[in-house]
Amino acid sequence: MTTFNYIELRNSTSGSGKRFKAIEMALPRRRTDNIDVTLGGRYDKASGPILKSFQYTLRVPIDESEDGWQYGNYDDLVELFDLTNSSGSGPTDVITLTDHSGSGHSCYFSGEMSPKPLTTQLEGVNAWHIVGIALLEIPDGS
Repeated sequence: MTTFNYIELRNSTSGSGKRFKAIEMALPRRRTDNIDVTLGGRYDKASGPILKSFQYTLRVPIDESEDGWQYGNYDDLVELFDLTNSSGSGPTDVITLTDHSGSGHSCYFSGEMSPKPLTTQLEGVNAWHIVGIALLEIPDGS
């Protein structure tokens, strides 16, 4: 299977997305079951959906750093993260993730995005950040 060292993120209205260099990933799954104990001491379990996440650590330039650079920069990532429109007029907060294997997923950004400078230069073409992001996959039919 072919894999890539980048992911692509696209908003709901753009035909093409921005690529971001992925240097680390995790694919956690979380159960959302509710388990209580009855008066008789038995368990009462209500099954919930299993949530699938994509957690990436990205290496992101502050500016477009090299001639012919085909990847997104920090401002591109912030623009996608800050989408909050769920009404459908303009880009919505649903992000299309094309993962490292080329598979597409509809997702929401989840949690926080906290950049850490990778270089002592904070601006300009040589400035890079390490940015952790989390995307929550939207199940089919939601």
